[in-house]
Amino acid sequence: MRLIFVFIALATLPIGVLPAAAACATGGQSVFSCSFHGGSKEVQLCLHTDRVTYAFGRPGQRSELQLAAPLDQSEFLPWPGIGPTMFNTMVFFNNRHGYAVTGTLERGTQENQPVAEPGGLIEVSRDGQSLATLRCDAGSVRDGLDAIHDAKRAAGACWDHSRQVWAACRN
Repeated sequence: MRLIFVFIALATLPIGVLPAAAACATGGQSVFSCSFHGGSKEVQLCLHTDRVTYAFGRPGQRSELQLAAPLDQSEFLPWPGIGPTMFNTMVFFNNRHGYAVTGTLERGTQENQPVAEPGGLIEVSRDGQSLATLRCDAGSVRDGLDAIHDAKRAAGACWDHSRQVWAACRN
């Protein structure tokens, strides 16, 4: 009986008490991860059925910051389809602070052929003013942010390039 109680208690812990790398263990799909400062910190974004989560912290330790955004209200900014750098950005908010996670990929001269490994960063802001930019360690980026775009589309939302907002798709 005690073993069952311990299992249930551990299974119901909020994501914030899990290491950042384990944040998707609660049923989400990892859509972005990378490390910073030589691996001393890490971030992971997870796509769940109805939300996107953000976990940041030291590897193997409790997340220092965990945030969530409902999928239908999430601020996901897709690549506009032009320029040599493909990128997607997912922004999370915590009161007056913003955490913009961006995955990047340089295109080659052939159709969408990458010429470099994926890159990424987190832009931290307060009241819209930049506070810090954390660049992902080379070789640590696992970028699948397109999955957020696909999930929003599957839920009936389309990106309106002229207004720079998600809106109901028109048939």
